[in-house]
Amino acid sequence: SLQALADRSRAAAAEALELDPGQADAKAALAIVPSTFRNWGKSERAIRSVLREHPNHPMLTNTLAMLLGDTAQWDRAVEAARRAVALRPFAPPAATTLLYALWSASRLIEADRVSAQSLERWPRVPPVWFAHLEFLAYSGRPQEASRSGRAARAYRWSATVSAHTPEVVSPAP
Repeated sequence: SLQALADRSRAAAAEALELDPGQADAKAALAIVPSTFRNWGKSERAIRSVLREHPNHPMLTNTLAMLLGDTAQWDRAVEAARRAVALRPFAPPAATTLLYALWSASRLIEADRVSAQSLERWPRVPPVWFAHLEFLAYSGRPQEASRSGRAARAYRWSATVSAHTPEVVSPAP
């Protein structure tokens, strides 16, 4: 169950903090394990608290960007997403978070550029394609999305990327 997974995550983080009280990933895990749904303010405070101590934590910075976007704080979401990309320029999840933040902030030209750059950098990473196709389809270019979707079928998908995958530098041919 999700509750059991959350409990195991908290226990693992607590154990890591016993071994190293300054362990950034353990602190980040404790900040993001609770659901953000209906706990946005509490979650943001917890994330920012850890980021004050570990300002260069890329996953937590990206999580903050997503949380800010989830609460319609678009300019702040863009700022946090840009920071996440700067911390990990080869992390597809950070790039897709930036795409969604820019798009939601109505910064379509910048979003289009990020989408194209991401697709060029990671042509075989499914979440990058999905974000690209979704952006095209819902920003008024459904025919272009359809053409891109047909092109995507030609790839042998070689990488699965989650929000917690640190980076994919060169997917397999």
